[in-house]
Parts: sequence; structure tokens; C-alpha cells
Amino acid sequence: MMSENMVKEDNTEMKPEVKVQTVFPQVDILELKDDFMVRADLPGLEIEDISVSLDRDMLTVEAQSDVEGLYPRAFARKFRVMRGIDAEKIRADYKDGVLTLMLAKPVESKPQRIQIQSG
Repeated sequence: MMSENMVKEDNTEMKPEVKVQTVFPQVDILELKDDFMVRADLPGLEIEDISVSLDRDMLTVEAQSDVEGLYPRAFARKFRVMRGIDAEKIRADYKDGVLTLMLAKPVESKPQRIQIQSG
């Protein structure tokens, strides 16, 4: 039997309301000599709760966790990155609640030293 809050005025069934706690963890982005480093504080998550993807120049970090006794937590951040970042060269590590991504800079974006010839 449905409770009263599960029926709309037109007597059609409604889905139960699910509350999700939206989390906005700290994210740091650093430019290093050969890489960009993205660090996100995601404490209390399991590695299976985290998803990272790259679609052209859009890096997406998502996480969702259902901890018993608490509201489900959801997190998604998108970052526009320079074109030419190779998804297969992205290194990802999750340790002590911190996700670290290393994105290798494309070769063409690294400064190239030009040798000067004499006369």
C-alpha cells in the first residue's frame, strides 16, 4: 500500500523523494614543467566510487557514495583542458582521500629551444 505522500493529486504514482548531499571538495590545479596536476580532496570514498574521463578537451571527475545511515553523496566537476591531452597518458592515483591526476602536456605546447647558428 502506498503512503499518502506517494500519490499525486491526479492519483498517479510518484517516486519516493531521495535526498542526495551534494559535495564540493577542494580541487587544486597546478602547472608543472611537463604536466598539469589536478588534486581533489575526496575523503571517505572507495576507489570504485570515483570516475575520471576525458572527452576531447573536457576532463570530468565524478564520485558517488552511499554510506549507510547518511544521505548519498554526489560530486561532479568538469575542467576544460588544452587540446592535445592524451587520455592514455593521464596517470591517476587515489591515496589517503586525495585523487591526484597527472596530465602530460602535449609536445607542441612545451617550449622548444631554438639553436642559433653563426654565419
